[in-house]
Formats: sequence, structure tokens, C-alpha cells
Amino acid sequence: MNKQEFCCERLEGAYTVPNTFGINFRIVKFSETLYNKLKVIDSLMINKGYVMTSGYINSINDTQTMSLFINNCPFCGQKLSVFYKSDDYVQEIIEV
Repeated sequence: MNKQEFCCERLEGAYTVPNTFGINFRIVKFSETLYNKLKVIDSLMINKGYVMTSGYINSINDTQTMSLFINNCPFCGQKLSVFYKSDDYVQEIIEV
């Protein structure tokens, strides 16, 4: 894996903290099955999601995890799908 670059230091900090730590930023990839279902709803959908969470223990997909899918960095405004294209950033795969 190459050294990862981030759009800003604040988002890098939220990305690098453990899952259980307060506010964190996660990049997830949708399983092929889930992605195919999402494409029916939105043909422009990409196979990754960018998520802010309040911290979690097991999985970002756990029903008890408070999370918010976002499109732009809340700190610098960067469009996340343009900056974080590589699968090297993916931290979890979301299954159906």
C-alpha cells in the first residue's frame, strides 16, 4: 500500500482513530450484491460510501451504529468520491 494522502488533516485524524473512538470517518465498499441493488435505485451510484460515525464496536453496518453517509469533507469541502477513489482507503465492506 502506498502512503495515503488525505484532503485535509482533520479528516485524516477522523480516519485514523479506532472504530470505538468518538467521531470517526470511514470509507466503506459495498459488496457486489448490495452495489447491484443500489445501482437500480441510482445508476450513478459508486461502489464506495463515505461515512461519519459516532464510534462503534463491531461493524459500521450494525443497527446500533449512528452513522451519516456524506459526499463532501465536512472540514474542507472536498468531494470525497473524487479524492478517495482507490480501494487502498477502504476500511470495511458492507454486505447485504
